[in-house]
Amino acid sequence: MQLTMIFFKLKEITQIRAGYAFRGRLEADPEGEYMVVQMKDMDKATGVNWEQLNKTNLTGRTPRAVIEPGDLLFVARGHANFAVAIGEVPSLAVPSPHFFHLRVLEETGIDPEFLAWQINQDAIQRYLAQSAEGTQIPSIRRAVLEETLISVPDTKTQQRIVSLNKAMNREVQLYEALATNRRRMMKLVASQLLESDK
Repeated sequence: MQLTMIFFKLKEITQIRAGYAFRGRLEADPEGEYMVVQMKDMDKATGVNWEQLNKTNLTGRTPRAVIEPGDLLFVARGHANFAVAIGEVPSLAVPSPHFFHLRVLEETGIDPEFLAWQINQDAIQRYLAQSAEGTQIPSIRRAVLEETLISVPDTKTQQRIVSLNKAMNREVQLYEALATNRRRMMKLVASQLLESDK
């Protein structure tokens, strides 16, 4: 069965903003009003680790938009330029300047998790890698991201892809946890063998 696809540039289906521009270095404050998502807080498979985020008070301009459920964060700096769709947001949060903050236009009906999945696939990743600028720390310009071509199938197909991707990520996490436990067990066996020689 052949799928019917509609192609859009990313700028046609999302609102794209740069991350929050801090004045100077980020000053952490446990009592701060805003959480700040940094690159170290992001994982391609599991998303944002909200529990480890720093909090701060913003001394500059008020953010034009805080992170909301359904938004996407795109890692624009470094060698891994991936997107993550945001689920629940515990409190007010902004992305650091290393991200682009995407919000799917409501009228498109596009599933944000599907969009994040597609951005992370090989064809778009090759385009981004070829368009990156800088040698030591490559970065993706906003204009490059805006021109990214997205292929959008019907809603049911989007939902099917999202479900399959979630299942795959769960399997990967389970295998990784199993491998970690096996390594711990083998270290314990090795340690016991050494102890028995004494």
